[in-house]
Amino acid sequence: VSKLKISNLYTQAMLTGNGIDFLENTLKEKQTEYHIIPKIQGEPNFSGLTCRWQDVPSRFGEIVTLIVKTKSSGTKQMHDYTEVLSGISKVYGNSDDFNPIAKENVHLSLNIKQLAAEAKLFSFEKSLLNQKSKQLWYWLINLYGVVTGNSNKLVDEKKNNLVVASDFKKFDGTLKMVIAGNLEQRLTLLKILDEMSEKGKILYGYHLSDKATMTCLVYSEGNSEVHFVDGAGGGYTLAAKMLKEKI
Repeated sequence: VSKLKISNLYTQAMLTGNGIDFLENTLKEKQTEYHIIPKIQGEPNFSGLTCRWQDVPSRFGEIVTLIVKTKSSGTKQMHDYTEVLSGISKVYGNSDDFNPIAKENVHLSLNIKQLAAEAKLFSFEKSLLNQKSKQLWYWLINLYGVVTGNSNKLVDEKKNNLVVASDFKKFDGTLKMVIAGNLEQRLTLLKILDEMSEKGKILYGYHLSDKATMTCLVYSEGNSEVHFVDGAGGGYTLAAKMLKEKI
């Protein structure tokens, strides 16, 4: 277990080994035996959970959601992951080059249906009128941000935060990445991954889309936040499905 400081806003947990896989399989196969009934009753705390941004289109045409799992263990495992990361760097450049969250492509959402999800989350026990009022309030706030544009320092700051506090790459025993690039780059990357797969080093799954989607967690106390990034239209879910079929 380790911690990686991504930026002043976000510190990411990193895990090696197969602990996450073991836990997931145990929960799915033996749900009753390992089900823990909470001792404290009450509603979950969703404070800070927000999503008032549009899906982010790729600057280069494509978003690749990638999951790579090594078939090795110990030191050899990390050697294989390093080889994968080296291949990604050769094809796409550094992290800034393929970060799917680009400031110029991030825009506040004026989709009333999208804003409804957050409104319902924070007023699900209240009346429909209360939910609609909150939904309208979010829409008005975003409309103000859109109208004021580049002159709105708060919106500009939020966009900067999105870029430096997004989790478009992470490692929990399996390498997971959301990559912005073009067709030629993707084909080159898949060739590298296929060659490693044929040598018995890795298994991988991926999903292709033209934009990324975000779920944001912004803490009101303290200067920290994280933006969970996924490929639109299925992303990690469909990449994981491909990987499981290969396994």
